[in-house]
Amino acid sequence: MDEAQIRQIVRRITERVLERLMAQGLFLPEQNGALVVIPNFLPEPALLNAYLKEQFPNGVACAVLESSASLDPSFERIDATTREAQQPLLASLKFYNRVVLAMPTLQLLGRIANGEDAGFAEQLMLRAILLEKKVTVVLDYTPPKFKRGTFFESLVGSITALQDMGVEIVSLTPKLKPADSGCELVTEDEVMQAFAYGDRSIHCAKGAIVTPLARDKANELGVTIEE
Repeated sequence: MDEAQIRQIVRRITERVLERLMAQGLFLPEQNGALVVIPNFLPEPALLNAYLKEQFPNGVACAVLESSASLDPSFERIDATTREAQQPLLASLKFYNRVVLAMPTLQLLGRIANGEDAGFAEQLMLRAILLEKKVTVVLDYTPPKFKRGTFFESLVGSITALQDMGVEIVSLTPKLKPADSGCELVTEDEVMQAFAYGDRSIHCAKGAIVTPLARDKANELGVTIEE
């Protein structure tokens, strides 16, 4: 029995226990953190990881439909690339009060707004809306202003339709990275900023001071401090 099979067994047991607790009024969906749907390649994984850790400290479960998605190692990763894995994921939707769609393509956004459910990501998100979950769509760009007769008209229409369904739209835009001349003092804040920029290393100036909290946070986030 491999690791994936063991995780699947654990998940099924957990679902049955949670069903019993919910029936007895001993469990609230909010306690189970957020279900984050990763439908495709993530253009800004660092921004998404930082946002999810800040917004959902109680836990994040990522349903991954794109196997190459880069996620924070502290998040639970649910393989949803096969039909066999998708059915139990659809059933487990009732355990989550918050559902997040992470950086979808423009085409996927449009299909969900139009109520098309041919794909699994569309089915999952439409079902979350119908079940009155708190649904958030995270974008890696700022929605454009209305442009009649242009490509952006349909995009704005899709976003407006989703908002009318009660969906929250969040925009995460990349920051412009300042010139790197080498840090003289590395604190926890510098590590968090590097992670937000998508960096996996911090270059230190000669004789730089690195705080213990900075080293702990760097180990947690997978950021290398180059001294």
